[in-house]
Amino acid sequence: MTKATTKACAACGATFQDTSPCKNARFCDRRCWRRAKARRAAGKSERDTEQVSACIVCSVSLEGRKHGARCCSDACYQRAKARTRRGQPVQDPTEIIRCVNCGEETPRQGRRRIRFCSKRCGERYWGRQAYKRKYPPLLRKCLACAADIPTAANRARKYCNKKCAGRNRSPEVVFRYVHARRARLVGATASPLPKKMLARLRNASCTYCGGPGGTVDHVIPLSRGGHHAEGNLAPACGPCNSSKRDKLLIEWRLIKSA
Repeated sequence: MTKATTKACAACGATFQDTSPCKNARFCDRRCWRRAKARRAAGKSERDTEQVSACIVCSVSLEGRKHGARCCSDACYQRAKARTRRGQPVQDPTEIIRCVNCGEETPRQGRRRIRFCSKRCGERYWGRQAYKRKYPPLLRKCLACAADIPTAANRARKYCNKKCAGRNRSPEVVFRYVHARRARLVGATASPLPKKMLARLRNASCTYCGGPGGTVDHVIPLSRGGHHAEGNLAPACGPCNSSKRDKLLIEWRLIKSA
């Protein structure tokens, strides 16, 4: 088995392991060999003594890159090559771009198609674009006045403003927000009831006259200490419910029979 020998590269000076059988390798890789060959053809020394610590185009640190690297990426290399061909300085510190996400001005940093000032701005921008593709803006109409609802509003919104929402309240919502205060004033308990139970009471026959129902009456009125509970509700027709108003059942029957 051939034993490796530690040597210094004749071009870049970096140490490498020579595993060749003749132990006559002088360069760490083919790239250094080509660079040394070009320097010999130009009448210069094989040793590359020029040290570049930052990219010659965008000034980004070249720490961790191979010895002799002058550009941080292929884009910077192509940019430097084009500017040299046009007779312009390789580094142009006056070139400024505006970030697409935040609008701040920042140096181009050598990339030909840079659009953001930082990686974080790019992630935020593309995250919003993905959200818009997944949830496109909804073109909705108000259920009350048919006006356009803003696209930035909540996706569950059905009305353009509070006034339109108040026009289309269900009886249960009206009780919850309007009659609940009156019930609390007299010590009654107001709790929302299941919609199926309220619908069953409205569709039943009137308890007082036997006719078709349509409304729900509180047997003991809320203003007299009644509760908004299943035991205090009874199906009633509109005329009976309106004439009973806030009277107890015995009071209403005495007035009706008189």
